[in-house]
This record gives sequence, C-alpha cells and structure tokens, in this order.
Amino acid sequence: MEKWEIEHRKRQKAKRNGMSKLTDDQLEAIKEAIEVIKDVVSTMHESYEISVTQLGKLDSAYWGLHHQFENTGEDD
Repeated sequence: MEKWEIEHRKRQKAKRNGMSKLTDDQLEAIKEAIEVIKDVVSTMHESYEISVTQLGKLDSAYWGLHHQFENTGEDD
C-alpha cells in the first residue's frame, strides 16, 4: 500500500471515530446542514440567487448547529 493510501485510511478511521462520539442530535444537525448547504450552493452556481425557502432552511441549519455545538451551557 502506498503512503497516500495509508494516510487516507488513517484520516477515514479518525473521521469514523469522531462521528461515533457525536450524539444523535449532533449528527442529525450536521447531516441537515450538509444537505442544505449543498442545495444552496448548487442553486447559487445555477442562478446566482437563492429562494426564501432555501434561506429559511439555511437559517434553520445554522441554528441547529449552534444549539448542538456552540451553546454548551458552560457560559450560563
């Protein structure tokens, strides 16, 4: 196996390990954000604008990530 393949496998293993430590809600927030971002970016490439619906989904995805990762309650 070549060096790049070994490194790639190490990175993939680290990703799986990290993902396995997330809560179900955190994982769902990430998956939702990825889908929304993919959709918005695709639309921007096609028409250089986004719809109000897409903006709402992007906003919801942001807040989902915020509540799962930024708002830990440690500052309360």
